[in-house]
Amino acid sequence: MNRAAQANAPAIPAGPLRRRGLRIFNSVASALLTVLLPIPSIADGPLERLADRVPLGAPGMVVLTDVAASVTEIAPLAADFSAADRRIMAYLPLTLVGGFEPYQAWKISTEGGLTARLGFEIEEIGQIASWRGGGDAPVVITGLPGRADTIAAALQSRGFAPRMRFGTTVWHRLRDGQTDAAHAEEDPFSQRAGYPGRFVIDDSTLLFARSWTGIRRLASQPLSMRLEPDIAAILRAGYLAKDRGRLLEVILLGPQKPLNTAVSGFYGTGPAAAPKTANAIRRLQTRGDPLPPFRRHGLLLWQNGQQIAGAVAIPYETQADVQAAIGRFPALLDRTLSLYAGGFVGGVLRYQRHFSVLRAGKRWVALLAFEETGGKFSGISPMMFVTNPFGRLREMRLSGDLPVLLSGR
Repeated sequence: MNRAAQANAPAIPAGPLRRRGLRIFNSVASALLTVLLPIPSIADGPLERLADRVPLGAPGMVVLTDVAASVTEIAPLAADFSAADRRIMAYLPLTLVGGFEPYQAWKISTEGGLTARLGFEIEEIGQIASWRGGGDAPVVITGLPGRADTIAAALQSRGFAPRMRFGTTVWHRLRDGQTDAAHAEEDPFSQRAGYPGRFVIDDSTLLFARSWTGIRRLASQPLSMRLEPDIAAILRAGYLAKDRGRLLEVILLGPQKPLNTAVSGFYGTGPAAAPKTANAIRRLQTRGDPLPPFRRHGLLLWQNGQQIAGAVAIPYETQADVQAAIGRFPALLDRTLSLYAGGFVGGVLRYQRHFSVLRAGKRWVALLAFEETGGKFSGISPMMFVTNPFGRLREMRLSGDLPVLLSGR
């Protein structure tokens, strides 16, 4: 439906009828997507189902984490830890939720856990989705059957009040945009500023956003982001690559950046940065042909015992483009300067390389994977977040090296 048609369409009344109607529409839309994007006959994975709760067109980076799988996979690697340290390890999957930091995992795990704060414990969580949402920091937590009463009681004990809005109960605290330092770091959502919160308990799923507009969008069952073919292909590729291990996390990112934009993102755009930017661009132009243009890419994490793999997944419409990407990437690794670490990017990613092409629906996916076999953790350290291949790729995204590596002309 185009925007003009949407504007003239009759409004669907708020409440359960509207949610049921949109659920039916999503089911029909998903069926049409299956026709348009034929996929191998394996069941949807947990993160694919989670993506159906993330709105189509969600802005910025979207992080999908299989917390249940992560807790299961981490446990054997921390077998020699004390009970208290194993408890902290179980909370580490929360570190990507809305800016939640590792030290907060320690704090919550040692100060009563999540039960007193949210009415459930970390081991009960299925999956978590989080994204920026224009400052709303929306979060979707699945896998909480039978927890509605305990969640409501925990929220009420912390000063959240119930209000009926758009056909459902919303637990809310503080006005939109208001902060209160007295509530700082109470849970993974309030953070250091003590942000406002709105929660909706929807069957076995908990929805969160900082504003009324944000929670309304989540609670109204928006169209699934999997209706975007590139996103569907990235997620599908994560489950098709079974030889890499169990898929634990997917970070969905945007389009390829031009080289000058990627370099400017590292140095900035002020007058003092201009000479450095120009020099870096001049040196990077000798690296050879860049990757063909793409609209979306993702970072994927798998684990199989002590084997940990991370990958960049890039969907293309044509086989020619995906083959070009696979063919050019090894040379780009060895010829692209690391603006952050010095040397070449290939020296940062010193892992076993597995570059392959997967067919996922109507997309060809370049799966640029790096793998290492580690061992049991010797202790909890910030380095455990960056030394595995996925952690390194995530660090390179933050430092600016990954956008430069993947940039166009």
